[in-house]
Amino acid sequence: MNAATKITSDHIFDGQFESFTKELNELQQLTLFLCGNPDRADDAAGFDLYNRLKNNNNIMNNKDILLIYDLQWQLEDALNLSRDRVALFIDSAVGQNSLIQLAAISKPEEFTPFSHSLNPAQLLNVSDQIGQQRPDHVWQLTISGHEYELGERMTTQCRQVTEQVGDLLLNLLLTWQKN
Repeated sequence: MNAATKITSDHIFDGQFESFTKELNELQQLTLFLCGNPDRADDAAGFDLYNRLKNNNNIMNNKDILLIYDLQWQLEDALNLSRDRVALFIDSAVGQNSLIQLAAISKPEEFTPFSHSLNPAQLLNVSDQIGQQRPDHVWQLTISGHEYELGERMTTQCRQVTEQVGDLLLNLLLTWQKN
């Protein structure tokens, strides 16, 4: 798939759309963790998606959707994990085989205590360490990035993919119906 290909929910959720929406419909609450640095080229993907979602009044006024943005995920983000919510982490990533990937995260991962930047599996570990009940349903959506130089603009390919992912996320969240 290249950036000119129209991205569908089958692409964005890589065959896992049914699992994701089933979990979302069961719990009926979603926390979106988005991260990225707008000053570092393709790392801005999460920042751009956050702004797009934040500027939609229907999303911001929906008490069942919580949007959280950081330059990078940190220890404190574990406090926003909740057992009664689906957690979806969104960021750009280098070195992946497809333009977008969605993967369920099922188990915690060790981390270096001196690190100030954590991945979602490491945040689950922090949640366990502080005795917080972590969510059973955790997902990570990554958008392929290629350039991360400070002061550079997002590449055309990453911008196109990010815009299409944004369209699909908005559509999903705006049409998401509670049973």
